[in-house]
Amino acid sequence: MAFALIELFHLPVGSSDFQALEAFPTWVLLVVIIVAGFVEELFCRGYAIERLQSLTGSVILAAGIPLFVFAVSHYRQGWAGIIVALLTGAMLTAVYIHKRNLWVTITVHYVGDFMFLFAAKH
Repeated sequence: MAFALIELFHLPVGSSDFQALEAFPTWVLLVVIIVAGFVEELFCRGYAIERLQSLTGSVILAAGIPLFVFAVSHYRQGWAGIIVALLTGAMLTAVYIHKRNLWVTITVHYVGDFMFLFAAKH
C-alpha cells in the first residue's frame, strides 16, 4: 500500500544523506539495522505506548502519539520514508497492542529493514 501511494504521487525516495548509506560496508549497515530495530521498537512501541496508556488511560493516544513521532523521525528518507514508516509502524503498533510482545515487533522491524537494505544494495 505504501509503495502504491509513493508511485501514485511520484514521491521522491530518500535524500542525499540517505543515499550516502550505500558507501558503508554491508556489515555496518546490518549492525545499524539491528540496533535501530531494537531501539525504535523498545522506545516507540514498548516504553512509549505503555507509559502513555498508563498516563492517559487511552489506547488510541498511547498508540497514535508514538506512531506519529516514529513516522516523522524518518524524514531523512523523504516523504516516501515517512509514509512507509507510518504504515509499517501502524501495523507494528497494532501487533504490539494485541500481543504485548516486543520481540515480535523487533523481529519484523529487523526483517523489513534487512529486505529494504538488500533491495537497495542490489
